[in-house]
Formats: sequence, C-alpha cells, structure tokens
Amino acid sequence: MAGMKRFASVAALFVVVAVFLTVPPAGSPAQAQAGPFAITNGRLFDGTGAAVIDDGVVVIEGARIVAAGPAGEVAIPAGAFIMDAGGGLIMPGVIDNHVHITESLITGDILTPWLRAGVTTLVDTGTVRDGAVVDGVLIVDGIEVVRAFIVGVTERPPRVLLAGPLLTAPGGYPATRREPGYEVGAQPVTGPEDGRRLVESLAGRADIIKVAIETGFESDYDDVGWPVLDPETLAAIADAAREAGLLSRAHVTQEGELAAALDAGFDVAAHTPIDPLSDEILQRAADAGMIFVSTANIWGPDRGEAVPENLRRYLELGGRVAMGTDFPFQFGAQMPVGEMQMLVDGGITPEQVLLAATRDSAAAVGREHDLGTLEPGKLADVIVVDGDPLTNIADMANVSVVLLEGELIVPQPSTLAPLGDTNCDFTVSSIDAALILQHVAGLLPDFACVEQADVNANGDVNAVDAALVLQFVAGLLFDIVNVDLSGVRPSLHTTLWNS
Repeated sequence: MAGMKRFASVAALFVVVAVFLTVPPAGSPAQAQAGPFAITNGRLFDGTGAAVIDDGVVVIEGARIVAAGPAGEVAIPAGAFIMDAGGGLIMPGVIDNHVHITESLITGDILTPWLRAGVTTLVDTGTVRDGAVVDGVLIVDGIEVVRAFIVGVTERPPRVLLAGPLLTAPGGYPATRREPGYEVGAQPVTGPEDGRRLVESLAGRADIIKVAIETGFESDYDDVGWPVLDPETLAAIADAAREAGLLSRAHVTQEGELAAALDAGFDVAAHTPIDPLSDEILQRAADAGMIFVSTANIWGPDRGEAVPENLRRYLELGGRVAMGTDFPFQFGAQMPVGEMQMLVDGGITPEQVLLAATRDSAAAVGREHDLGTLEPGKLADVIVVDGDPLTNIADMANVSVVLLEGELIVPQPSTLAPLGDTNCDFTVSSIDAALILQHVAGLLPDFACVEQADVNANGDVNAVDAALVLQFVAGLLFDIVNVDLSGVRPSLHTTLWNS
C-alpha cells in the first residue's frame, strides 16, 4: 500500500504552489549551536553495532560530531555547553524511510511533530510528476513544489529526502489505483531510453529513484492485471540511477516482483513482501546487499503477519533492514513506536530495530557517510531517550532531547546553561531564583544544586550558581513557564546560551 496519496484539495494545492514559489521561505535550515556542546551521563548507543557504552559522551562542534565514546576517554573542550542526559540512551536521530507527505503538507504542519518526537529524517517516496495538471494548474517541477511546502510550513523541518514521481509502466501502478488522484504521482516509462532520460532529469533534484514493480492490488495480490516494466527497462533505470550516484528503490509486494527487482539490480525494496519468502530469494537478496524497508504496520493482521517473520529471517541471513511506516496510511507524524513494536513482536530484537531506524535507514538512501551513527565527522542528529528501549522498545516514545545538525530542538535552548562559565556578566535576583526553584519543587528528591548555591548578602545568586540551577532543570522541563525573569540583568536566556 504505497504510492502518492490522492489530493483531496486541488484548490489548496494551487494556492500553496502560487504562494511558496514566489515568496521567500518563512523558515531557514537548522543552524548549529555556536561553540562546542557535550551530552554526558547517558548510555551511548552509537548505531554502529558496537556494544552500548554505559557512561557515554558525545561532543559536537557546529553541525557535526567531533567525539563519541566512554566518558573516561572523551575530552570535553573547555567552555563547552553541557547537557546531562540523566542516564537516558544517547543515540542517533531516527529515520523514517517511507512516508508520503505532499497532501498532508497542504493542510498543515506535520513536520514539527516528527522532529520534536526524535524523527530527524524523513524519506518521501513519491512526489507529483513534472508536467502533471492538477485542477487546471500545470506542475512544472513536482519536486520543487514539495520542497516549497516544506520550507513554508515550519521554521525547523526535519531533513526530508525526496524520491520524485514513481516510475511505472504505462497503465501500471499507481496510476490504476481505484481512487482518483494517484495518477499525478505516476510517471509512465515507455522503454529503456525513456527510463534513462527520466532518471537523468531527476538527478540533482531527487535523492533516490523509485520504480513500481507490482502486478495487482485491492482484494487479491495474486490477481495479475497491472502491466509492469520489462526487464530491459528496469535494468536501464537501475543502471542510470547508479551512474547518477543515486540508489534505486523498487515498490514490490510479492516474491516474483522482488525477483524482478533483483534481476534488474535495484538497491532497496520499498516494502517487505507480504507473502512468506523462500530461503533462496532471501539469501539472494542478502548476497546482493539489498535493503528491505519494513512497513509492517500497513498491511493489517490478515495480510501483514508474514512481514516481521520475513525480516527476522532476512536479518539472520545477513540482510539489512531499514524502518519505514508508509505514512499517512497508518501511523501518524510521530516516533513510529507502533512499527517498532510490531517488529519486536515478530522476533526482531530491539537492538536490530534501532539499527534499522538509524544506521541501515541511512544506508538505504545513500547517506551512511554522514547520517545514521554517532561517529566523528557525521552530522549531529542526536536524541536522548528516557528509559531503556533496548529492553522495552515502547520507551522510544520518551524522547527528551533532540538535536538536528547540532541545533537543539528539544528542550528549548533557553533552558540550557554553560556549566561553570564565570565570564557571564549578570546576576539573578533571589526572587527570580526562588520562582525557578519553585517550578521544580517536588520533582527531585535531592536538589543538589540548592545545597551548592552561594547566595550573597545582597540576595543575588552569582552566574555560576544560576547556571548550575538551570543545568539541573534542563531536560526536565520543556520550558520554564509562568516565571517572571524580568529581573535578570541582562537577558538570562540570551546570556546563558550565547556566552
């Protein structure tokens, strides 16, 4: 169940295109926090497959990771901002490897909830095709339309990678879906040369190439009726994608379709087939290095029960799995805990699920060089999860810290303070300090920072003590609400974050 979700409001599409392609974007890409930044006192799951480090540290400068490892072996630069992970799991940001967002973006901001939940990268697997006419409006560049939506709906979107339209046989999936509107996301291919030409036209705009290899839909996947591209055309598309430096992804649902994708040399299966797969085809795919995208949740209990089992066996044979949900068909714009839980219930370990959501999802889009693991030189997409998702995968819902390319998204930068920075030239009045402490009263059994506080005779708390107080609060509260900080001289938020 994939492909472009039909447009429910073509009038809204016209308005969005007209506005966003002529007006500068409302937001800007994530900007990394100035100065070094460290996350400490957490268990480190770096996504490489290495064992979890009980007392781990991640150091970030600008948009990239500069160090990650045991606390005793990682040097934290002088003056670095420090965040206490509170014993949580420090891990790479999650990648949802299969979503469809175009229609949802027309009606509102679905991107901010994903990012705040810890999903730092989305892979959109079907845009409007170039030249489509929607309600009388000619779409010249379908990929640009979606990118315009993204920058227009939120100031800080997660990273969104786009596939472009779904290449298919004339009259093939998804254009033949019964619901109207799917045809605008289907790009018919007439033969090998046309396939090469279309891939070349998408190179430089799309992040991956996706092709439909599906023969039936609706009531019975064994019904053969939809045309599919011939082997020569499929191979030409896969070859052209490889030459352009892009991975090719095949929409498949059954073993025969998977075999056709392997024959043509495709890199990724956009869905894990829903029928039990033979050992032979699984071993062949593993040997070829193909990555399966999970999408277990979309099929329902009657059709989808074989998917987790196929994935479990594939992993045992050395195959690689990426995690995807096929939003909006099932789970919403959130941490995909439901998909993760289905995989665990099917016999896949929580560690394998987290690797699928990070390292192997990055590999499925050709971004393993800068995403998916916490290693020096990679982009600083980092989350902290309260609890232990390696024991209970449901704890993935408890994300308390999110960084995107070094920018702190959750909690707000205003709640973070540089530990022991004596260069801050400000004081906090005792009234303000009392109000701050009042908001955490009862949350902590032993508020150590209070015992360390050095309150001067005039009632002021020095900068170091104020930093200690706010440092302790960071991560516990998303923001300090209803606190009058007007007595802080100068702005407490600005000084602490920029000093």
